[in-house]
Amino acid sequence: MSRLTIFACMERIRNLSVFMSLLKRYSSGLYGTTDSLLSVEDERMDQDHLRERINRLLPKVSKFMRETKYYPILAVQEPPAVGGRIWPHYDAIENIFNLSQFDIPLQIVIDYVNRAIGYYYDDLIPSFFRTINPFWWLWQLSIFIIRVPFLVLDWAGYDAAKIEQSSQGRMYKRVAGILAFIAALVAFLGSLADIINVLGLAQSLREMLFN
Repeated sequence: MSRLTIFACMERIRNLSVFMSLLKRYSSGLYGTTDSLLSVEDERMDQDHLRERINRLLPKVSKFMRETKYYPILAVQEPPAVGGRIWPHYDAIENIFNLSQFDIPLQIVIDYVNRAIGYYYDDLIPSFFRTINPFWWLWQLSIFIIRVPFLVLDWAGYDAAKIEQSSQGRMYKRVAGILAFIAALVAFLGSLADIINVLGLAQSLREMLFN
């Protein structure tokens, strides 16, 4: 999460909040009272539309929630009548419409989503300061530079993730990261010096013209 700008952080809060609202509407439609203002046909169409919207958001929501420590991987067991198999790592997000077969309330997922939203809310102020910090951007540029070889390996069909996590890959990332950050810092300071020189020349020219 420490790599997020305030804009990325706000995007995650917005998408997760929309997802949670859709889940609440979907849940109330499934388990609400029967005195709904909608007809049976309209209610069914509305549920279908909500399900479609939830499915479209699922890949993004899954990614955003995995970035937090609040992701619902549950240990579940089938009813004995259908085999009683145990699933120790059941992904409640990817299987959100199959929770009923394990008697898992949808509210459990809603609670996890709410916690993930709070996780990103806690990062709003730090992400703001990261966004306006030029040295943080230099570090992000350094991270991108050192990852270029792994991106090339991945594009060529190699297992870049395995290579990146190897001892040699981690050592390369440490050394290359320091060198890339120093190079980016030197370039930044050089550009800053050029800007200061230009401002100094402009000030000198102003003094010559008006004095």
